[in-house]
Amino acid sequence: MSGDMIVFSSLTPLDGGTVTFGRGHWSEVIGEGTVDILELPQLKNVRYVKGLTSNLISVSQLCDDAVVEVRFSKSRCKIIGEGGNEIVSVARSRDNCYCIDWTTYARQAVCNRDINDTSVLRHQRLGHMNFKDMHKLSKRVLVNGIPKLEKSLQHVCEGCVWA
Repeated sequence: MSGDMIVFSSLTPLDGGTVTFGRGHWSEVIGEGTVDILELPQLKNVRYVKGLTSNLISVSQLCDDAVVEVRFSKSRCKIIGEGGNEIVSVARSRDNCYCIDWTTYARQAVCNRDINDTSVLRHQRLGHMNFKDMHKLSKRVLVNGIPKLEKSLQHVCEGCVWA
């Protein structure tokens, strides 16, 4: 689960109910997508939870999706990939959590990603029309002036998610 939209490489809106935290606090599940951050394993079916201030990783999901092994010790957690290479090693915190600094990786991923392709630009100019219908317009030449558009269904539009 994550409350930080920037870590998602793709995100699909989802009416996923709510997540309840300690002391009865709860947040809505707004979407589900893929977290694909440089140097870290790709995680699928990650829930986007509105207002969540920490990113939480399910160890079983991590092992199912991308990792050969997760090793816990008294002081560290190591995520091991194929061939026995260490992907991530993090220290145990005072409150008994193993914290990965996602912000460092997320900034690198955003800098290396170009989201202003033609489909995204047309999506914005057409009032955030959904991509499926926008591509139908383009393919069938139903609107003058719209060029043939590449399918760009992996894009996460922040405006559409928050709408």
